[in-house]
Amino acid sequence: MEGSPHAIAAGFATGIGISMFPFFGYHMIVALAFSWTIGGSMPAAAIGTFIGNPWTFPIIWMLTLQVGNLILGISDSNKVISSDVLINEVLVITDILRSFFIEGDTESFRIALKDMELIPAMTVGSIPLAVLSWVLVYFTFRRIVIRYQKIRSIKLNKTKTRQINTK
Repeated sequence: MEGSPHAIAAGFATGIGISMFPFFGYHMIVALAFSWTIGGSMPAAAIGTFIGNPWTFPIIWMLTLQVGNLILGISDSNKVISSDVLINEVLVITDILRSFFIEGDTESFRIALKDMELIPAMTVGSIPLAVLSWVLVYFTFRRIVIRYQKIRSIKLNKTKTRQINTK
């Protein structure tokens, strides 16, 4: 992958961080936009979003709900995360955003937010998880990319030297 260590690491970390949010279906778009604004690699951001997949989403959802409930002081742990409920709430948010940006309707947002069971707590819980994962992935992956590019550069220089010496 082409790019500076910062760009590749920032893009990858952004994709992973955005995957912590409960707005599946929008991860790729948000990760690409955010990565572009911070000078990250957009292909790396796209790859990073794949951390959110059918095997990892249940774990991510449980973590974000627990952290969100903890932050918000909600002790009701009887909420069951259901993909049907999440999909319904994401569709409601999509309608709300459409109403807000097209019609300027802020009242429907407040009403719909009160009726949501999971997304508000999960969104709050995803913020610290996204920041933590971004920082950990960025600094770890940046070091990996620096090492890889250094090794690759050395190998390319050796190959060029051999080609010059054989001529």
